[in-house]
Amino acid sequence: MMNRSHGYELYANVLLASKLFDLSDYRIGNFITLEGDALTTYLYACYGAIDAFYLYDEDYALIVKTEGEVISNLIPSLFKVCSYRDLRERAFIDYYRIMRDTELLRDIILGDNKCVVLTPRPVDELGRVAREIYDEASDYGLEPTDVLIIPNAFIDLRTEPELLIFITGYILRKRGYLVTEHNFGTGILADLFAYRDEWFGNGALLMELLLGTNSIEEGETSRSAVIVENEAYYRIREERHGIAQVLEYLSEGRGAYELGYVTAPLMDEYMIREIRERNLGCVTFDEDGTIVFAHPKRDSYPLSKQRQSVLLNNINFFLRYMPSLDLE
Repeated sequence: MMNRSHGYELYANVLLASKLFDLSDYRIGNFITLEGDALTTYLYACYGAIDAFYLYDEDYALIVKTEGEVISNLIPSLFKVCSYRDLRERAFIDYYRIMRDTELLRDIILGDNKCVVLTPRPVDELGRVAREIYDEASDYGLEPTDVLIIPNAFIDLRTEPELLIFITGYILRKRGYLVTEHNFGTGILADLFAYRDEWFGNGALLMELLLGTNSIEEGETSRSAVIVENEAYYRIREERHGIAQVLEYLSEGRGAYELGYVTAPLMDEYMIREIRERNLGCVTFDEDGTIVFAHPKRDSYPLSKQRQSVLLNNINFFLRYMPSLDLE
């Protein structure tokens, strides 16, 4: 069993190994504090850190919504507002005035680098701490929204590390995929999906398209659809979890998805080999935080060009008519 202190340091090391964040010059609240560009910091909170929140003012926090929460609303909003004292009760509200404050949104998404405060505590224990961090950030001359607080920032082998969703998303994005938590009508409940049509010239996270900070440009590549299941270390080999779960999802897709991945912490070379022998890929990290990506040896499931074509046509229709906040 990994102790909490080790899990906390490992969590930070994984983020540093991703090369998306650096150590900050500050150590706010005596917590490990990282620094990243504004857009990457927001996307990390959206995809890889449940209940992460920005400081808003001396009384209120901006809780970052997940992609699924954002696109499920008729009027998209990126945050839930909560007073620090109500974090324990999670008394969240949608506050649409913030969504109309374009200057504020541009600062959060496209402004100066942000401080990322990693705390192992759950969000319902952070009311008093958040107010103290607000005061300390003010003493440093930081604006409140320059600070993002990450609750539950530690690796626990009994639970799925949400940060692996974010890291895997960036890996697949670099391989030219549109990455999203949305299954586009297949009914499959995996943690992450990645789609690539033959006209894609680049990859993107779906939230980047919604924000208007990225777009899919015309190019030439191969069609592909990927399922990703994020898993706790101890459940990788369990029935209806990990390997078995991804294989079941691929079967449910009946050839619409040809590649499957399992993500989990601390897989050793034997486990990675076992996963690849099942024609699956994986994303993991070792005791030092070094990230490992292993592509499937071959297709994980026999491709149905007809079913994949229907799936990708749904995505192309969505891309054509999806709204954008046009923050760029």
